[in-house]
Amino acid sequence: RKWKQHESEVCSEDPFALQPHDVQLAQTCFNRHVHRFQDVGSSDDIVMIMRDALLDFGLKPHSHLERRKMGEVLLAFQGQAGVCFQNFCDLIYESRLKLHAAFPERCLRAWKSVDLNDLRSIAALHLEQVFKESPLLE
Repeated sequence: RKWKQHESEVCSEDPFALQPHDVQLAQTCFNRHVHRFQDVGSSDDIVMIMRDALLDFGLKPHSHLERRKMGEVLLAFQGQAGVCFQNFCDLIYESRLKLHAAFPERCLRAWKSVDLNDLRSIAALHLEQVFKESPLLE
């Protein structure tokens, strides 16, 4: 759905679409976890396995808001029947959308951790701390 199958495909209109190297990594991550689906007892187990595969792919929520957004994506997946690689790619795409929406909140939180008096400015020596706590350097 939201991923390119060939290197020649251009997907500039959708920055969250999986590129060919993303698809290769997603396949590797999915394959590492697919054997665990044989022993699942409930849809909750499937969601946990998919969450682990998303973390393996590199989609890690850092803030409370990001964890909540990732939870929304996984809950929406919970109602789907069956597990396949396409579902995993769709999960990656939806997770990217949700985590991107939470990005400004993380930057603001990092700024506020230094600007304790709400002066709307910080000393240059505190700028490094803002960068360490914000997602800008990830």
